[in-house]
Amino acid sequence: MVKKLSSFDLAAGESKSVSVEVPYKYAFSYFDCDANKWNAEAGEYGVLVGNSSVSDKFLKSTISLSKGLLWSGL
Repeated sequence: MVKKLSSFDLAAGESKSVSVEVPYKYAFSYFDCDANKWNAEAGEYGVLVGNSSVSDKFLKSTISLSKGLLWSGL
């Protein structure tokens, strides 16, 4: 999932903390044709944060879903 956020400027050497909330069912789901539902499987997922989808410089982290979720609709 690529999420566009508002942008902000930083001076050289300046840092800023930001937070992004994305419901996990939208970020980690795929459509399961057998179940005919969206499926967010339990497991570990990689998260990349960067300034562009084609950049090779990212902040990297992981998130673990301890419980899966089958859901319908958007």
